[in-house]
Amino acid sequence: MTGWKAIFVNPGFVSRIVGVPKAESDATLEFLKNSFAQQTDATIRWRWETGDVALWDNRMVNHSATFDAYPSSRHGLRVTPHAEKPLSVEEYESQYGLKAKDWIQERYKNLGIEAPAIDDGSSRAKAFRD
Repeated sequence: MTGWKAIFVNPGFVSRIVGVPKAESDATLEFLKNSFAQQTDATIRWRWETGDVALWDNRMVNHSATFDAYPSSRHGLRVTPHAEKPLSVEEYESQYGLKAKDWIQERYKNLGIEAPAIDDGSSRAKAFRD
C-alpha cells in the first residue's frame, strides 16, 4: 500500500462513479477518458525487441495496443494476478490510521512551493458566479 490517492477510470470496466449523480458521473468519466486518450506527457511507447515482456497493473494504468508491428507478429497474453482490493480514501485512512497522500500536494511540498488553497466545500459564494 502506497497511500497515494488514485482513481480507476478504465472505460472498459468503469460505468459510473458511486455516490455522484448520473449526469455528473457521465460527464466526469467522459472528461477523464478523453484526457487519457489525448494527453501524451505520461505515456510510454514501447519499442519491442526479441524476448521483451511488458507488464502493467490495469488498476493504475490505461493502455492501448497499436497494431503496427507488421510484418512481424506479436503475441499477447492477459494475466490477472491476485492483488489487494483497492480501498477508498476513507477506508484507507480508517484502516491504517494514515492520511492518504495527494500527488499534487506532495509535489508542491517537494518543490518548496506553497500549494493553492483547496476548496473543501465549506466556502460560500459571495456574489453571482463566484
